[in-house]
Amino acid sequence: VVHLFEDCSGSPVFGQGGKGFLEGLFHVAEVARSHPAYDKSLLHQAVVTEYSLTEPEKGEWLFCNMILYNPVEEGVVGLYAKQNDYLDAIEYGVLASEIAVFPEGSVSALRADSPAVVTDEDLVAFAAFKIGSAGDEADWETWSGVQKIQEHPSFRSAGLYKGIIGQVYGTVGMVLDECGGLVETFQYVLRVMFSGPLDDEARVALFADLRSAIPGDPEDVRTGLYEIMFDIPKDGSPVGVIAGKKTAADVASGKIKKEDLEQDE
Repeated sequence: VVHLFEDCSGSPVFGQGGKGFLEGLFHVAEVARSHPAYDKSLLHQAVVTEYSLTEPEKGEWLFCNMILYNPVEEGVVGLYAKQNDYLDAIEYGVLASEIAVFPEGSVSALRADSPAVVTDEDLVAFAAFKIGSAGDEADWETWSGVQKIQEHPSFRSAGLYKGIIGQVYGTVGMVLDECGGLVETFQYVLRVMFSGPLDDEARVALFADLRSAIPGDPEDVRTGLYEIMFDIPKDGSPVGVIAGKKTAADVASGKIKKEDLEQDE
């Protein structure tokens, strides 16, 4: 599941004016983790998006959680049959399967047996394509922009994920408003790995290269450059504790300044 959060001003669980967004995000991640088919997930935080450059006050599309599940015999319905509270909490949750990788024949960077070593200095680009904005799957390297993106010196690998058509809400990735109307549907999600570290100027330049490489209207293709906050294994400490340890490590290494944390409180 590629779980994109559009409105990050409130909590995805407790609503506007409720508990902080991150607390709600960690709760959603913990609920997903309780599923028997859960394998692991990666929490991502945006460093550059379309809105962070033009309307940063909106705070949109700032987080993404990519959740990997082991195969379930009952398929889509079986995956979510016992997690209605999770479905109620998500905004744009695209249940998808990986259909292609680049370079061709490489092992997906998300697989447990992948030889790729991922660090918190690496960067990840996500591009979510609405229905009708993508081309033929056989030509995915062109319309997804990968043919151009792979020329970047920091490029490592790319994977294309296709939304699964199932019996839960029709097309999974579809969001219903209060009247039951269709709000938005993403059909494909592109995930691209880049080696870090890159400074702020280089990150903005990389995002500009991404937008230039991916054709289409920004309203039809949601694009963002993210860093990996931390991974969440099946077993171990609660998500909030994992986050706390990561923050403490970042402060100790100098990646985060202690005074910045005090200002956020």
